[in-house]
Amino acid sequence: MPEDARHEETNPPITRSKLVRIGAGVLVLAAVGVAFAEFGIFGSLWPTGSAGSTSPNPIERVREVFSEPLQIDRIYKSMLGPYTTRNVVVSQDRKPELIWMTGYRMDVVGEDGETPESMDFECHTNLAFPRKAPPPGLHRPQARAFTLTGGQTDLRLPSGFGLPMWSNEKLVFNTQALNLNLPDADLTVMHRAEIRYVRDADLTQPMRPLVSVVAQAMVTLEDEPQLFDVEDPQADELLAGSSCHVGDYAGEWEGGIFTDDHNRRFTPHWVVPPGRHEYRTRVTKTMKIIYDTTIHFIGVHVHPHSESLELRDLTTGKSLFKSLMTNHDDRVGQKSADYFSSAEGIPVFKGHEYELVSVYNNQTGEDADAMAGMFIYYLNHRYRRPTAPPI
Repeated sequence: MPEDARHEETNPPITRSKLVRIGAGVLVLAAVGVAFAEFGIFGSLWPTGSAGSTSPNPIERVREVFSEPLQIDRIYKSMLGPYTTRNVVVSQDRKPELIWMTGYRMDVVGEDGETPESMDFECHTNLAFPRKAPPPGLHRPQARAFTLTGGQTDLRLPSGFGLPMWSNEKLVFNTQALNLNLPDADLTVMHRAEIRYVRDADLTQPMRPLVSVVAQAMVTLEDEPQLFDVEDPQADELLAGSSCHVGDYAGEWEGGIFTDDHNRRFTPHWVVPPGRHEYRTRVTKTMKIIYDTTIHFIGVHVHPHSESLELRDLTTGKSLFKSLMTNHDDRVGQKSADYFSSAEGIPVFKGHEYELVSVYNNQTGEDADAMAGMFIYYLNHRYRRPTAPPI
């Protein structure tokens, strides 16, 4: 989903204690305050199935965060369910220090914070940096740190890579509920997220810094195809095929329509008519590739009925990564989506043009709604080890 435009707010604390089993015979008592808990995870004791590789660092820590209760009592389509936003600080136990976020995981639980509930009640879970200039040395082209959605709810960056930050920086934790299948539902759920990180002081080898950017497919709300931020899409043969299709806005949420530099309207949340459709979008500007670098992780966000999402280098004509999706057979919803994770990485270049190609196959016989985005993590060549934490 696009950069969250909702305001930051501070919610009252949720306080409890729990006993967390880390591995066979290992128990850690974690006190939970202001809706989080911290505990250590050692080597391979982290549960399997996450999107990415395990960490080589001696101790990976986890901060547990809960949303406010979310009432599910009707059908809630994408971006229209109840949501909560809060500010969180990863670590409050020590003086400010450099840390590295290495992953993000979420699940849906009952109001007690423990009972598992269906992941079908999750629209998205976002974690973002403050919307202000980052502390010196920390290059951040965009505010978003992580986003988890249906089909991809556990993200781990490749071993030895991370997002650097100060432990006392306020992050924005935003979650939204979804219900596409149960019109008579009557329950309350919470979204539980786990922020994985390592302390720089605990490292046995240097981390490699990443930055995160979002490449988002869109349609135009004008009367004819348009190329985002390019006045004449036919003037450049290389870009002509990446013009956004004419479409209709599928949402009702504030901030779902964008205007480019030429005052033309676009939306990343559009209506998909019945049938199979391909949507192309130039994403060079939003990828913000200002130096030659390498991509090391790509997560994706799509809606039900998505078939694939592909990132292409228009300059070379090569496909960089294509994610294939699986939908549930017995209900509406996304089951899984391929991700990319690599220590070697995919080379990308300043001055090249890039596009997303999204394919939807809507076999329902009626209109559906769509989004299609890639969350791209590339090597940060502007990182300079910071020396002073933010005040």
